[in-house]
Amino acid sequence: MGQERIFWKPGDRITLGEMEYQIEYVEGYGNSAVVYRAFYEDALNRGGIHQVLIKELYPWDPRGRLGRGADGAVTCAPEGEEFFRAHKRNFYRGNQVNLDLLRKSPGQISGNLNSYEAYGTFYSVLTLHGGRTLEELLCEGKRLRSLQEAAEMLCRILEALQCFHENGILHLDISPDNILVLEHQVLLIDYSSVWPIKREPEDTALFSMKEGYSPPEVRLRQERAVGPASDLYSVGAVFFRILAGRRLSEEESAGRGLKKALPPELEIFQGEPYTALCKTWEIIRRSLQGLPRKRYQHTGEMILELQELTRRIRFCGVTESALWEGSRRVWQMRSAGSGRGLAASEDPWIPQKLLKEAGEEGREALKEALGRGECFLLTGSGGMGKSRFLQELWRQGTKRYHPAEPVVCFVALADYQSVSGEEGYIKNSLLAQINMGEEPLSERDALLALDRLWSQEGRQRVVLLLDGLNEAGGDRSGLLREIEELGKKPGLGILLTDRTGEAGEYALAEFQLLKLSPFPASQVRACLQEKGISAPEEEKSLALLGNPMMLSLYCRLEGDPDAPGGLTESELIQSYLDRIGRQEQKSCSGNLPEQLRRKYVLNFLLPEIAWEMQKKKRILLSLEELLQTAGKNYHALRRKTFGLANQEYLGKSRSMLRDIQSPQEWFDYAVTEQLTSGLNLLIKTEKGNYRLAHEKYREPLAGNFRRNRERELPYRKRALLRKAAALLAAAALVLPAGGYAVMRLGGGRVSQEEIAANKGAVQRLMMNLTNLDIMLNGQYLVLEDAQSQGVLERDPIDTALLEGLIRQQKEELGRYQAMTGENTDWIEALIEAGSSVPVDTLQSLYLRPVQMGSFLEKALTHLEEGLCPEDSPYRTAEQREPLTETYREYLDAYGKVCYLELSRVLMEMDEENRQEAYEALAATQVFSKLHLDGSLRGDTREEVEGLLDSAGQVLNQAAGQMRMQNYEV
Repeated sequence: MGQERIFWKPGDRITLGEMEYQIEYVEGYGNSAVVYRAFYEDALNRGGIHQVLIKELYPWDPRGRLGRGADGAVTCAPEGEEFFRAHKRNFYRGNQVNLDLLRKSPGQISGNLNSYEAYGTFYSVLTLHGGRTLEELLCEGKRLRSLQEAAEMLCRILEALQCFHENGILHLDISPDNILVLEHQVLLIDYSSVWPIKREPEDTALFSMKEGYSPPEVRLRQERAVGPASDLYSVGAVFFRILAGRRLSEEESAGRGLKKALPPELEIFQGEPYTALCKTWEIIRRSLQGLPRKRYQHTGEMILELQELTRRIRFCGVTESALWEGSRRVWQMRSAGSGRGLAASEDPWIPQKLLKEAGEEGREALKEALGRGECFLLTGSGGMGKSRFLQELWRQGTKRYHPAEPVVCFVALADYQSVSGEEGYIKNSLLAQINMGEEPLSERDALLALDRLWSQEGRQRVVLLLDGLNEAGGDRSGLLREIEELGKKPGLGILLTDRTGEAGEYALAEFQLLKLSPFPASQVRACLQEKGISAPEEEKSLALLGNPMMLSLYCRLEGDPDAPGGLTESELIQSYLDRIGRQEQKSCSGNLPEQLRRKYVLNFLLPEIAWEMQKKKRILLSLEELLQTAGKNYHALRRKTFGLANQEYLGKSRSMLRDIQSPQEWFDYAVTEQLTSGLNLLIKTEKGNYRLAHEKYREPLAGNFRRNRERELPYRKRALLRKAAALLAAAALVLPAGGYAVMRLGGGRVSQEEIAANKGAVQRLMMNLTNLDIMLNGQYLVLEDAQSQGVLERDPIDTALLEGLIRQQKEELGRYQAMTGENTDWIEALIEAGSSVPVDTLQSLYLRPVQMGSFLEKALTHLEEGLCPEDSPYRTAEQREPLTETYREYLDAYGKVCYLELSRVLMEMDEENRQEAYEALAATQVFSKLHLDGSLRGDTREEVEGLLDSAGQVLNQAAGQMRMQNYEV
């Protein structure tokens, strides 16, 4: 280790040129130089002084070859002369750069009064500008408390750096201690590490290394990789220091774990729009990329990003760029869904003619008109490709963002029927897209910002693609008013689709009418010929195939020996669905239970879903409605009458459902895995509702349901007659009069008043515990994926699937929390009846779904941040496994505590209500398994309470392990 450097002391006098300077103190020092605060006397006004900074070249040598003599001169041992000469060359070059830049841009460069060779080394006398270094300001904590101030500071730093780069110079030592903050500008000081952008072979560099600020290529001395992006890395590191209040760690310096280091809870982020946080994370992530080519390449590019950040802060997160990001994110989520087989394939888009009153409208002309702010109503019958056309425009509009091009946003109107009457449905949908589901800080201010965006002439325009006015439900007057108001905004172009143009007769006066034309027979023949498919000879059949959807189905059925001879719309749809069914049977050949299960989903559940939609006169079902429908379908499979009517399933329900224990699990398998993710025959909307892949499927499928029901009806009638006869026989029996004693398991009688109170309490309790069971089971599903080999080894596909599953489970948590019912009345009824039920324990059980819901959401977020991002700090399987295993152990312990609390409550109830509770428990997933665990059984109050105490201790230990993995418990 080298010896410590000996600096000039306060009061020392040194002569540079013909001027004598007195040292006041050391201002600062680095690896190559030391800066002193000094003064000299005015030559005319004796006694008056001029304060300056004096920079002395005095490198620190780890081998101790440099020192200071008795006369103050810097000394160098013979073996250190080459080392010292290299530093002198660097100092000289930096000095020359300072002088050149000062001559070209005197207002942007720190002043250099003169330079000297003296005392065995080099000196520069520098102007004392006043101001403070950014390091001093950050250490005092008095400035840059808002994200706006931080962004503006970065812009000023970049403007100072721009002067260097425009003159072909890299600074290469940007850090808070080399940034001088004046009242209206920022100066970059210390030129010891400057280097030309275009270098000669003989140019060598003595890079200044600063932990947390130097880019990887500088730290690794990869001279060929050093360029403007190296300085921009350091600017990004300064931004990180301002935001996080600390330097980058070694791992963060390599670009890993950056978002985790800047959580939304940071003080500087409080009160800022979510889109501003997203832009901040993007700037940090890009500027601190490990590879220079992936960073910002010039100062102007980074300044534009920071200016966009300040706009988002000023306008509640609502800017054109934020709208584009939200639109692109939604497009990517929609297009990322991958199913299997025939139903998942998507045909290439085939252009169609757009007809208007005076001839045709070209697609490019339409895009230009939308970009000018014109509005259109596009009509066409079902299957004509209206949605497909809009999605093609949407896809093209989200390829890239450019301030000179319109921002294209897509809003499906089908969800309006689930919120019929909601004011500002379209605006709220757009806000949800840009805020990624986060609530805006002020919805009113965000809506005003949207309105401002669209109301200014001459700005970048937004094109709204509004799909499916005919799907918006019966009462759409509020929606039409909003569309008409938006149509008057100068910054908006709108393309609205509808089955007919009827709405244009009484509304939408400003909208031009367009109609999608069917494919002519010649185009149908050409399309079929290109695919090697024979065209039907009948003109009627050719006309049917002029409908793009029908043509697509016909092409998919190509070569199918079971395809219909005649051609009608319903026959074609049914043949297509039958073809999917045959493909599914083939894919699981040899596994009879799975074949039957998939066949049942397609032939019975999907038709029942379509029937429910038709019955409700809607094109979608809410999650709750679909859960109910899937539950009925699950129980129907076990009905004897169903087996009699459909004998291929008779006696097969046990094997078909061997690994499916509840209606919730059936929903997960049949709806989520098969119909939605696997076959894409059901679509989950942005608001969590479900619709068929196409409205035209509804009628044929609903017809299948009616036929299924008619086939089973005779058997059900006979079963009802037998049940009625049994009831009459039971009614004929004469029961002896008199009271009887109902006993509780814990000992003692239960009064009739208690029984009545118990009944209501048990019903509400089991409803809440069923919700809790679904929530817990969802976590186990996530953990099963999280503990897979692919996720542990950071496979990008498996990780993306896990991220999607976590997002889905987060959405479900809120719904089940909301479904948790009130319990106050039942608690009071138990107390009034003098019940011995432990009401504190019962109250705890009632509240668990709500309490657990908030914890689970935070736990899922932590799990997602730990396993899903590319820059996750949990890099290896050994690091990732404890994150999932401790969570699973905590859930196991938590479930046991809940089950034992339930056992303690039920011990004090009558037999009838106790049995009702256990029957409900049998339909759950998590708690039914615990019920079969013999180690959790107690025959007395004391035994159950002892088990509960032990389980509580295990839960506390599991919570401690969770905290060690940084879960918030």
